[in-house]
Amino acid sequence: MLVRIIAKQPVRYSLTNGLNEKEYDPGLVYELPLFAAEGMIAHGWARAVTDSELLAEEERDIELPALPKDEQPTKSQEKAR
Repeated sequence: MLVRIIAKQPVRYSLTNGLNEKEYDPGLVYELPLFAAEGMIAHGWARAVTDSELLAEEERDIELPALPKDEQPTKSQEKAR
């Protein structure tokens, strides 16, 4: 299950029944086993994230480089798109 850590500080959580703990940083998305994701959500440390949310974020983050002035599309080329 995909979750985003919403806690203000890193979250320490064990996926191995207390044998090892891992630190999960605020604001980042992690794919976790269902039991861990549900536990973090129940504690208020994380929220579920959908694939479509991630896709939308990636699309917003992509910055296309500007074309040089001489390679800018003309108005007729813009209309053809």
